[in-house]
Amino acid sequence: MNDRQWKKILDQKHKANYFCADDKQVAEKAYLLAGYIGKSENYILSESAMNFRKLFSDLTPPGADANKSEIDTYNFRQKAATDMKMLVEALKNSTEPVIVKTSKIKGGC
Repeated sequence: MNDRQWKKILDQKHKANYFCADDKQVAEKAYLLAGYIGKSENYILSESAMNFRKLFSDLTPPGADANKSEIDTYNFRQKAATDMKMLVEALKNSTEPVIVKTSKIKGGC
């Protein structure tokens, strides 16, 4: 995460950074790096990345006797799961370095 490309991602205006990882130390390092860059709104999720994914991938619809809070939580997680899938697809290529091709000019005047 020390590359220049991550500085642009971590230091976006009007957006907060949320860090989670299976190893909490990795999330803490990312949190500290974002703070070092100058971003003030950073958070570390208390759940591991695996548990966080399970919240959104293993959804079970609320029962008929569910209260409004349970229904709202289910609807939020269902929409968030859809949004996260689209975000993952959009970001797949952003972490790969751009390959620049150089070629010699042939011919002349």
